Amino acid sequence: MLAGLVPPRVLHAVRQIARDGCGLLYRRSDLVLNAFDAPADDRASRSELPLVAMVLRRLAANPEPDVRAVYKHVVLIMKIILRADGVDLDASEEVRLAFTTSHPDADVDLPAVAEVSGGRWRQDEILSHRVRRAATKILAYHDALGCLVASNTPQTEGSDPR
Repeated sequence: MLAGLVPPRVLHAVRQIARDGCGLLYRRSDLVLNAFDAPADDRASRSELPLVAMVLRRLAANPEPDVRAVYKHVVLIMKIILRADGVDLDASEEVRLAFTTSHPDADVDLPAVAEVSGGRWRQDEILSHRVRRAATKILAYHDALGCLVASNTPQTEGSDPR
């Protein structure tokens, strides 16, 4: 129905609203939303992964990147990878902790949300460096996962393995 017609963020928000009303300020008492299933939400978010990675690469390439935007995109990539694992979390801190636990090979040392909130990242060069390093690590991990998927994809007759 809406899958493929609206951005994954909107699909996810509609799914949350239909499930528990989270994030909804007002609704008519007779409003009925079709609840989307988790697999549709997962497919939609996974389809956004290349775009999110591309934006993070662009942000990280800036000599003085917007650390908040970089942080947000690192968490978003973590969230999409976790969804592919069947873990559906929304809070940034929960995502950070779950990803660190379930993907230790990624070696992503993203600071806690409390550390970067409140504008501390503007004055703390070490904190800013940790966020930028986390971006580098998550992008390398994303690339490695892409190579694993590509190398595990069965080749069809006549396909060129190059």
